[in-house]
Amino acid sequence: MLTLTRDGAGAQLVWRRADSTGQCERLAAMSAASRHDPPKRVVCHVIEGLDYGGGEILVHSLAAGAQNSGYRAIVCSLQPGPLAQRLDRDGIALHCLHLRRRSVLEGPLFVVFVLKLLWHLVRLIRSERIAIVHAHLQDSIIWSAFAGVLTGTPVVGTYHGLGVMPKGRSRWDPRNAVRRGLYRLAGRLTARTIAVSNPVRRLLCDDLGFDDRKTVLLQNGVDTSRFEHADDCGRARTEFGLESRAVVVCVGRLIAAKGQRFLVDAMVDIVRRHPAAALLLVGDGPERAALEEHVGSLNLAHCVRWAAKRNDVPELLAMAAVFVLPSFSEGIPLALVEAMAAGRPVVATAVPGNVDVVVDDRFGVLVPPRDAQALADGVCGLLDDPVRAAAIAARGRERVREHFDSRRSLAATVALYDEVLAERGRLPGRAR
Repeated sequence: MLTLTRDGAGAQLVWRRADSTGQCERLAAMSAASRHDPPKRVVCHVIEGLDYGGGEILVHSLAAGAQNSGYRAIVCSLQPGPLAQRLDRDGIALHCLHLRRRSVLEGPLFVVFVLKLLWHLVRLIRSERIAIVHAHLQDSIIWSAFAGVLTGTPVVGTYHGLGVMPKGRSRWDPRNAVRRGLYRLAGRLTARTIAVSNPVRRLLCDDLGFDDRKTVLLQNGVDTSRFEHADDCGRARTEFGLESRAVVVCVGRLIAAKGQRFLVDAMVDIVRRHPAAALLLVGDGPERAALEEHVGSLNLAHCVRWAAKRNDVPELLAMAAVFVLPSFSEGIPLALVEAMAAGRPVVATAVPGNVDVVVDDRFGVLVPPRDAQALADGVCGLLDDPVRAAAIAARGRERVREHFDSRRSLAATVALYDEVLAERGRLPGRAR
């Protein structure tokens, strides 16, 4: 008979044959582990926090998707956050350093912070035998670049958007010059720099002086099947009191740069022209209180709903008559990609990032940023013409399938890891 036993080294397949006395003779044993492929190489995704943002969601997508590749992903962050639950659910190891971020203006405390951070990263790279570090967003790329030099580990860095300088600083702030220098230095120290859109790549190469031979365009993607198969089951409509309403959905953090205030302004005209319309704002952030006050001042409380952070975004998108993204700038806006994957007609501001996804009026309606009337006209134009809206939605879904499916972006990322390791002579079967 064939039995399966396990020991500390893994599973073993063992043949045993019973003789006439009932005794078993062991004929052969073979470790199942030895029949498997070589152990997976470890890639460590480094990011500052684990809140729900485009960079953080991409980290989760890449880490989860790596399970079907030659890599095993772990995640390292300075601070915990709600995304940690998703990582744990998917069996992805998280190393949270619990380090409080310090400003350079804090002098000695900043120096101590940097030294602690580098010590933790170096220790993690060595203890986990990390083959490649993939850092996300500009500060994480700087830290990881130095840790990579100290350990001899190749580093890949991803810039997720155009906002590479801290907000609230004057253009002439001398700290910006220091940051630009650090970005360029990190770019030289890393094996590759990934830009998520053409505008981001132009910023890195033309404005910051990155080597265009090492700076690659790799657009983010989403699990399109997760959004294509979601249904408007009515549960969410009942939860938010949206039965028989034409729902305008906006998904994004409630921050000034996302432009939700202009969408609220647009709702005055939208509701005048379509009294059954309602707005569902999905997300949370520091602008929520101000937006709620603004909604009240416009007497729109009867037609605006607040969904905060949700795990059922596909179902919320499924009930949208129109999806709107009124942001001022983007890298590659995953919320917009998700809405198009869900087969929703979209209205978006004609800013870098959004234009990379929508392209032109075949796939969505593009309007100027900070223009409430243009947003209202875009939304009402789709509500007025369901046939046109359906055609735009169908073409948008097909575009996302072709260009923004997460399987495509994951395969390209894994190929990039392989290329980097092959250059270092660390990928078996590939030339040095």
